[in-house]
Amino acid sequence: MKYHGLILGVFQASPIMVRDPNWISVKRSAGAYKIAHFMRTEGWDVEVIDYWLRFDYDEFRELIDSRVTPDTKFIGLSLTFPLSGDNVEIAKKYLTYVRDNYPHVPIVCGSKAMYTGLHLHDYVDYFVFGYGEYGFNELMKELTGKPSSVVIETVSPGQTMGLEHDEIKYVNCDKHHICAPQRDLTVVYEKRDFIQPNEHMTLEFARGCKFACKFCSYNLIGVKGDYTRDMKNLSQELRRNYDSWGLTSYSAADETFNDSQDKMRAVVAETNKLPFNLDMAGYIRADLLAARPEDKELLCEMGFWGHYYGIESFNQESAKSIGKGLKIEKLKSGLLEAKDYFKTHNSGRYRATASFIIGLPHETPETFWEGQRWWKENMPLENSLSFPLFIRGDSAGAMFKGTQSEFDRTWKESGLFTEYANDQEVGACKEKLPELGRNFVWNQYSSATPAKWKHDGFNWWTAHEEYAKYLISPYFVDSGIGSWHFHHYHTTGIGTYEELIETRERDIDMNLLRQRTEEHIEDYKWKKLSL
Repeated sequence: MKYHGLILGVFQASPIMVRDPNWISVKRSAGAYKIAHFMRTEGWDVEVIDYWLRFDYDEFRELIDSRVTPDTKFIGLSLTFPLSGDNVEIAKKYLTYVRDNYPHVPIVCGSKAMYTGLHLHDYVDYFVFGYGEYGFNELMKELTGKPSSVVIETVSPGQTMGLEHDEIKYVNCDKHHICAPQRDLTVVYEKRDFIQPNEHMTLEFARGCKFACKFCSYNLIGVKGDYTRDMKNLSQELRRNYDSWGLTSYSAADETFNDSQDKMRAVVAETNKLPFNLDMAGYIRADLLAARPEDKELLCEMGFWGHYYGIESFNQESAKSIGKGLKIEKLKSGLLEAKDYFKTHNSGRYRATASFIIGLPHETPETFWEGQRWWKENMPLENSLSFPLFIRGDSAGAMFKGTQSEFDRTWKESGLFTEYANDQEVGACKEKLPELGRNFVWNQYSSATPAKWKHDGFNWWTAHEEYAKYLISPYFVDSGIGSWHFHHYHTTGIGTYEELIETRERDIDMNLLRQRTEEHIEDYKWKKLSL
């Protein structure tokens, strides 16, 4: 018997969402394909269904009814980020249909962290989070009556993140079924995935991050040793994707792509075997790029010209407080050198996104805006993203243990923060926020899990006040297209990379973008429903 499963994938995260919380990206859900490929190597037949929230209700019913068979043992949800806007209610409606008509098929939600899908807890039988290949496989063995080592934990009935819930069952893969290092990080796509040549897919070069920034709650940080993939099959994977689908564009999933020059040299050795050029984007640690001249040369040679820099702050003491101690002037000069190098040696191809955290220790509104001014004046075509400092509060619940940052664990004892009592103490008031984005920002501020932290320069509320101002400022509105979000524009036919190099987000024809996005998804839906 060959067991069967379905994975429903969706990618909902973009600066566009500030203006349109219902936006669905044409970016594929990387985790869905990773699990599907792994389970096929275990003898399963697993199909990925992308953009499932853009099927109308009758189309979704037709799709599910045509796919579920007596051999279907699970329906999976792959979430990179939490759903927002109307998509939450659409998901609940569609999952209700699945549960009502196929109650014997368990629904499993997979994500990097459990809270990503927690708002769907009433519709999910099991949550699987972390690097999930081994844990998910063991769960499937358990559910199909085979010997299994799966560890299923539970959250007791109660309230978490402001949500009332019954007992929640979950598998913490990074605790009990660790899948890192994982040397074989290959993904093989199928004809029924209907991948188009101009799509921007995801590659893994390594798992885990050797750093442990104090605000970071990602899994597998501070790792020791070699966590890279077997590079011998990288060029084979890239060539297969090119020969089968015409793919040349990728996002790197690594938390820090340039954490190791040995890794980058190995990637260059593989990409130099290819008869075509790559366009790659991902997370680059800017202080390493500034401190090590060879980094930019290696990145340029492999075609890795879209950089997402987690700068966090241009205030020296703030950067030092989170573990990023490079002198700010050296960091700034290194960024400018990297930009100039790529412009000169990579046919002009270079785009960058700098992300900042509003409210770090020692930061003030004045130092935050000073950093924004420097970025805009010196990197005028590059993107800027800023977010309030999030520290998880005590109400978050047991399921967040293991995914806590150092600040989450120690902020009260650190000497860097104190706690304020209530909204009145800090003057929190929804009406104080600018109308554009008011609900978005207020909902984030008043969610159930944040700690009410404060220090001399900021608190949780004032960080949101400045965030609201930022969202309507030229630093955000007039910024260039974020390299990390190229897939939102390029894959839908709005422009080639060459055309986008000098383009600002404000210059994008949003009506045309919506039209092309809809055309892309409608074409995919038609092909899936025609199988």
